[in-house]
Amino acid sequence: MNFQNLTIQSEVRNFATLNPQIAIKTFKKLNIDFCCRGTKPLNVVCSEKGLDPNEVLNQLNRSSSNETFSNQKNWNSLSSQELIENILVNHHQKMKDLLPELTQMMTKVLKAHGQKHPELHDLSKELKALRDELEPHLMKEEAILFPMIQNLENDGFAAKKALKNMHIPIKVMTEQHEDLGNLLRGIRKLTGNFSIPDDACNTLTYLYKKLEALENDLLIHTHKENNILFSKVLIRQKIATQIS
Repeated sequence: MNFQNLTIQSEVRNFATLNPQIAIKTFKKLNIDFCCRGTKPLNVVCSEKGLDPNEVLNQLNRSSSNETFSNQKNWNSLSSQELIENILVNHHQKMKDLLPELTQMMTKVLKAHGQKHPELHDLSKELKALRDELEPHLMKEEAILFPMIQNLENDGFAAKKALKNMHIPIKVMTEQHEDLGNLLRGIRKLTGNFSIPDDACNTLTYLYKKLEALENDLLIHTHKENNILFSKVLIRQKIATQIS
C-alpha cells in the first residue's frame, strides 16, 4: 500500500498506520518517533532532524512500490477487541518474559564488565527505571483500560457514560508511553545505538541484542495503542458527543 494520499504535512503516525511494514522500518532507520510523538507532521520532524521531508516521502513511496500486498500488516482493520487480543498476545506477554531476563543478564554483565565499562552502571539504572515503569503500566492496561474499552461494545447507559470519560485514562496511558519512550532513548544513547563493544562477551552481546529487540517491540506496541486503539476510541467518543 503506497502513500499517495499523504504529504509532507501529514502526521507521522498516519504513515505508520497506513503501511506499518514500510513506514516503521524507514522511520526506525531515520530515528523518527512514530508512536509517542507520532502526531507531528513529517515536515516538522524532518526539520528537527535536518532531513529533507520530500526525500523521506519519496523513500517511503519507493519502498512501498516494491512491496507485495500479501506481506502487509493491517492492524488498523482490526476491531478494538481483536487489537487488544493482538497486543496482549504479541506484546504484553513478551514484555513480562523479557524484562526479568534482561535484569538477570544486566546483573551478570555489570559484575563482569562494570569496571572496564562504567556506562553499564548507568545502563543498569535506566533498565531498572524502565522495568519499574513498564510492569505496573501493563497491569493497569490489563486490569482497567482494556476492560473499559471492551465494555464499550455493550449497549446501555453504563457504556455510554464510560465512553464520555474515556479520554481521561487514555491521556494517562499516553503520558506514560512518553515516559517509556524517553527511557528507551536513554538506553539507546547509553549503548551507542546498541553498538556491541569489541571486548564484549557472549552475555553482553546477547544483552545488547535483547535491548534492541525490546525497543523494537515496545515501539510497535505503543504505535498500536496510541495511533490505532486509542484513536478509534477517541473518534468514537467525538462522534457520540456530536450526536448527543
